[in-house]
Amino acid sequence: MKQFTLTTLILVLLTLPCQLLCVQADTFDGDGLFEYFFHEATNQMYQGDLAAAFDILQYCHELNPSSAAVKFELAKFYMLYFKDREAPGLLLREAVSLEPDNYWYWQLLGIFYSETHRYTEAIEIYEKMAAQFPNRIDILADLMNLYDNTGEFRKGLAILDRLELLEGESLQSAVQRFQFYLGLRDMDSAYIVIRPNVEWAIETFSGMVTNIGQLNSIRNLCQRAVRDFPENLNLHYWKALSEYRAGDVSSALSALDSSFRAIKDDSDAIQAARLYTLRGDICYNQKDMVSAFDAYEHALVLNPADNMTANNYAYFLSLERRDLDKALLLSLKTIQEEPLNSTYLDTYAWILFRLGRYKSALEYIDRAVQCEGEQSADVMEHCGDIHYFNGDVEGAMNYWHQAVELHSESKTLEQKIQQRKYIDDAP
Repeated sequence: MKQFTLTTLILVLLTLPCQLLCVQADTFDGDGLFEYFFHEATNQMYQGDLAAAFDILQYCHELNPSSAAVKFELAKFYMLYFKDREAPGLLLREAVSLEPDNYWYWQLLGIFYSETHRYTEAIEIYEKMAAQFPNRIDILADLMNLYDNTGEFRKGLAILDRLELLEGESLQSAVQRFQFYLGLRDMDSAYIVIRPNVEWAIETFSGMVTNIGQLNSIRNLCQRAVRDFPENLNLHYWKALSEYRAGDVSSALSALDSSFRAIKDDSDAIQAARLYTLRGDICYNQKDMVSAFDAYEHALVLNPADNMTANNYAYFLSLERRDLDKALLLSLKTIQEEPLNSTYLDTYAWILFRLGRYKSALEYIDRAVQCEGEQSADVMEHCGDIHYFNGDVEGAMNYWHQAVELHSESKTLEQKIQQRKYIDDAP
């Protein structure tokens, strides 16, 4: 039988199924052959020929079924390219059994179970790693996150204690401890941990609320914080907002009334303006237009540069069809300062429409559409209305259809499309 040179074997490897490669394996010294092909598999990976690398690794596994390194490399292929949910675990468990001191084998096994959401197995692996490599911060951090993800908050706290012994206390560790206590509904401990940074914590976590339990936790923290820091207007704001988000309008307005009493001087103007804007939004949603518009007026006196409040106030005035000249001036200032803001352009165009200035309205609503990144149903409907009053019925129909596709909640949009004309939404 013809004997293969090493070069010939590599060529055979790249062209034949891996199970045919054993035909001449006995021609070479076993250890040298294995080492050669293992290095060649590595070379093929570096060159980007992953199919060849995988075939070579399979052959290496046939040559030396007890090679932990080959099992490790094969596991990576099964994970990354074949998305296999079983083979990597089997291969990597064999690898760590063969070489229990190899950190990287353990790490990939833990990652595999984590990425496939088998958290029980992942925790088992990371606990073993934490015992074997007690000073590795990355292991403890991953284990702590696993306990966080699985709701085992007390175990997570125990791991956090170990981390702080290695790294020391920090704002990051305090935030993690705070989150664990929130998960345990231990509000006293949570507040004690975060009290030195309570304003930052409340603002940060208020934007992450996804359920009523989390919202109630934030309300509890806000109540404590306002009691301890009664002159901090930002804490009053978050307290009122948390009450309102929880559906307790009376408590929200009461919180705002308390906040106004805490205003000391002009140095609080911007923070105070934000409180008045929130009051305006709440009152408007409660259909209390008098109180809402009074609150917006106060907000703009305190902070005339607040374009968002000015825009919303102007738009709400247009919806109520009152003080349109005043609304136009408020809106004009916003587009002068932010000429590419599609929301502000839409408001200005809509006020012009309400004033019967259809040609001018068309110029600004078209600008709003051109500036719009992600189109909104309201802008599309307004654009249709304004095009209709400029004699462009087909253009109006096109924009009204686009508003439908954007899931408009308009009560008159379907009628406009059916009747091919503008329908006033006035009561």
